[in-house]
Amino acid sequence: MKTKKCRVCNIEKQLSEFHKCIKSNATYLRSYCKECGKIQRIKWRSSKKDNYWYVYYLPEEHYVGMTSIVAERIKNHENSGKIVEGYEIIARYNHPALALMTEALFHYCGYNGCNY
Repeated sequence: MKTKKCRVCNIEKQLSEFHKCIKSNATYLRSYCKECGKIQRIKWRSSKKDNYWYVYYLPEEHYVGMTSIVAERIKNHENSGKIVEGYEIIARYNHPALALMTEALFHYCGYNGCNY
């Protein structure tokens, strides 16, 4: 079997231990293994957090959502084709349960969102 060395842990691993990536119609394997990728994402996400949970509104989509990292979530929406211009932060909470209740209240009132 073919193997590849992870640039993070420097361990030789099978190719199935690496995620495939497609860019500009070219497919390649990431330079770090799946396990190290999880660790890298956790470190990156924790560096972006400010310990608050936000409820936000996308007016063009009539969409209400919640997140702990606003910029990342808005970028995800934009990449999925949603119109994000003019988004607003509705509320900021110290606890995710309060943000979830606020989001649920807006969904109950007819706003889009809620991927549960």
